[in-house]
Amino acid sequence: KVIWSDRWQEHWDNLSLIKTNLSDGLLKTLNTRPAIKQTEESINSEAYEYYLRGKHKFLKREIMEDIDISRELLNKAIEIENSFLLAKLTLARTWLGFGRNNKNVNLNKALDIFNEILNQAKKINDKKIIAASLNGIGAFYFYEALDEDENKK
Repeated sequence: KVIWSDRWQEHWDNLSLIKTNLSDGLLKTLNTRPAIKQTEESINSEAYEYYLRGKHKFLKREIMEDIDISRELLNKAIEIENSFLLAKLTLARTWLGFGRNNKNVNLNKALDIFNEILNQAKKINDKKIIAASLNGIGAFYFYEALDEDENKK
């Protein structure tokens, strides 16, 4: 059963408008309101595309080189849009865990990025990003403790 259908034609540069129209239409159809107040995002469309490609490459990685490719794409997104905190979060996550005894892990680099994100998120009071960065900082200390335990053996 189809409960909502809509059509529109927008240019990729209007990504934030597309997302807003889509979520507004769904919420109206479901006769509900968002649990969290929506903020107007205006991320550069080219940066957003690099972010999506980098995130996809990281989530679907099959070989170690996929992580390097993912980082390159995410760094391009961040170069274009330094305030793009989701891209920075994903980049920081690429430096955590995942078989800690390899060249693709750098816990200190991850911590540096998570701290940068935390500072930026506090300035704009983005509680989801604050929570995600604190979660990443917690992961850093967890992995660091694991490494210390390994070294004691």
